[in-house]
Amino acid sequence: MSKIAPRLSLDSRFQREPSEVFCQRGAVGLRNARAKGKRLGRPRRILDTARIATLRKQGISWKRIAAQLRVGVGTIQRGASAGSKIQEKVT
Repeated sequence: MSKIAPRLSLDSRFQREPSEVFCQRGAVGLRNARAKGKRLGRPRRILDTARIATLRKQGISWKRIAAQLRVGVGTIQRGASAGSKIQEKVT
C-alpha cells in the first residue's frame, strides 16, 4: 500500500491544477532555451524577391509563382511586401 500513496497524491495534484503546473513548466523551458540562444519556431524560408518581382511584372499570378518556387501563396506575398517594390498584377 505504501507504494501507491505517493502516486495517488501526485495524480490528485495534477487533477487540481493541471494547467498551472504545465504552463509554469513550459514557460521555464522556453526561458531556458532562449537563455541558451536557441532559435524557437519554424525557420523562415529565404525568398528571391527579385525573381518574384520579375515574375509579377510578366503578369504571372501569385499562385503560379508560389508553385514555381514551391512555397505557399502567403509566403510569396509576405516576401513581396518585404521586398516592397513589387507591384500588383496589371490587367
